[in-house]
Amino acid sequence: ALAVWGTHGATIVRIVDAGGPVTITLRPGTVLPLYKSATGRAFAAFHRSPYLKKLLDKELDEAAQSAKTAVTPLRRQLEKNLTESRDKGIARATGSLTPGINGFSAPVFDHSGLMVAAITSLGPVGEFNVEWDSPVASAMLKASSELSQRLGFNDHEKS
Repeated sequence: ALAVWGTHGATIVRIVDAGGPVTITLRPGTVLPLYKSATGRAFAAFHRSPYLKKLLDKELDEAAQSAKTAVTPLRRQLEKNLTESRDKGIARATGSLTPGINGFSAPVFDHSGLMVAAITSLGPVGEFNVEWDSPVASAMLKASSELSQRLGFNDHEKS
């Protein structure tokens, strides 16, 4: 899937079905949550938008109310996840948005170093390896790097 930052958040603009035995239904125009989805977490980790923080705070508050827990532990766990994503250069979600589905999402940067899109790969638990050094993660990192370079991004200048 390819997502961009739209009016309401991380928005799917293109889907390619791999044709496997399990179909994951995402449609263009779908806005994904920042807190629970790999795509949303990629935007939360790498995208800069004043609206993003407000949207993320709202999602965390709703998640805390739904789980009947305090928001602070959820925020701490999310910050840990986002820090790990920034360190690895890719975000992941393990069954958190759709039970039984794992995903990786990698940021795509433009010539000015701003995140302009995310590419996401999803698959069923048990068949989709979510280890940071898995072949899927490596392929996602390579693809996002190549797309970023095509948009003029030079990661050697990245601060």
